[in-house]
Amino acid sequence: MRKAFFLILAVLLIFSSCNLINPVKKPSDIDTVAEINSSDIQSSGATNVPTTESEIVAIISGIGSNASSDQVIQDLGNSFAEKKLSAAKILKAAKSLSSSFQQQIDKIQQDFDNFPTTKKIDETISLSGENIGTYFALTTGEAAFSLNAVTTDGNPIDMQGASNLSSLAGEGTLKIAINPTSALSSLQADASAIKDFKFRLNAGGSASISTKAGAGMERIPDKITLDYAESMAIAFSARVDTNGGKFSFKIDSKYSGTIDYSNIQSATDPEEVLNTLVPSITITVKVYDDSGNVTFNKTYTSIEAFVAAFTPAT
Repeated sequence: MRKAFFLILAVLLIFSSCNLINPVKKPSDIDTVAEINSSDIQSSGATNVPTTESEIVAIISGIGSNASSDQVIQDLGNSFAEKKLSAAKILKAAKSLSSSFQQQIDKIQQDFDNFPTTKKIDETISLSGENIGTYFALTTGEAAFSLNAVTTDGNPIDMQGASNLSSLAGEGTLKIAINPTSALSSLQADASAIKDFKFRLNAGGSASISTKAGAGMERIPDKITLDYAESMAIAFSARVDTNGGKFSFKIDSKYSGTIDYSNIQSATDPEEVLNTLVPSITITVKVYDDSGNVTFNKTYTSIEAFVAAFTPAT
């Protein structure tokens, strides 16, 4: 049950939100992020622009394969393909940003340590204005979240088996905007395949989970109720040899309903879990040449379809 308990926490924090500006609105009533158009993306310098999914995959794979000599990727510390951080590593990396942010992280970490006893977390965090390495800046980085637990006996949560956990509920908001610094445009042409990168995200929602009696004294997860929305835009320009272009991704998902926890528990891989938690999504991929002409434009209506389209051939 302990493993399930931490999975529940992760689900609640990923899909939770509370609106600090206008509490009358539902947490999932977020502002939609606008698509990043060709005119807002720096030129790539490429002469061969992809027109198919496989050609897009080849360019992205080419960026990854040259990561060891790519100045921008090296500055970030990891290639895009290899960047896998645990929660502990994320906190450690975050603490290096600034003393102000370190204090925020320390407070949140303390709240999580005390959560089994307090059964309550209510936090906000701001990273706005922080640099991400040399070439990118987090122009907007704001999050707010709350988490509350109810136990059957009013006592602290039993962390060995969560045998007295009755329910969990959470909400929060997340706003992120990443833009390049002037250092990126000042790089020599052959220093990096990446010529521009922009990221926008608005997300919000609420989530709760109930438990039911299991074998013996154990409580097991029962129902997960979600009400969330996410709007994201990603754009970058890149050139690998003569191949490349301007790439724009627009992602929107929204869901309100109840899911049986057994559907998550029976999932055989992470993709199946995502399809269960995110049943409604649209992902639009566009590619432009440097003149702004569209060479590729397609919308996918499931994570499964998107992953299948952009998984490199073995």
